[in-house]
Amino acid sequence: MARGNVASDVVFDTRARPSAVRYDIRLTPTPLGRLLKGYGVAEAGTTGTIHGRIRLDGRGDTIHDSLSTARGRIAFVIPQGDLTTGNAQLSELDIGTFVQKMFEDKLKEPVRINCGLVGFTVRGGVAAADPILIDTSKNVILGRGGFSFRTEGGSRPSASAAPSRIPSST
Repeated sequence: MARGNVASDVVFDTRARPSAVRYDIRLTPTPLGRLLKGYGVAEAGTTGTIHGRIRLDGRGDTIHDSLSTARGRIAFVIPQGDLTTGNAQLSELDIGTFVQKMFEDKLKEPVRINCGLVGFTVRGGVAAADPILIDTSKNVILGRGGFSFRTEGGSRPSASAAPSRIPSST
């Protein structure tokens, strides 16, 4: 993969029809800046890595058919890091702050990611978010949504953010 390192094992058991297919795809620790470079994220100043794994089992004589019946798990973990982008406040879902910072020309501050998890549970070829959680220095972002391998379509994703709570030391 051009921006990351992927290792995979895909097993097609054709002794019975439809074939049983097992997918085990691993994204080894990959720098966030390199992976997201083409999506408006500045590679310089972006730190942290992302790890991922996709484990799915399905039945079908084509890749599409096997994925449309798949069950399993998809997960990506961001242990920590900084995300530098021209519109960092958009990634924190804070449009008001984004507009204010845009006029003040202060969009270069990185977003501190404490940790993040993007997970999907797949049943019958349909993936449901379980969970999508990104904890930044300012907000905790929770996401919902999913997609379907059956129709190769997605549901309308949604997200909400709440201020991060930092315990006070008294």
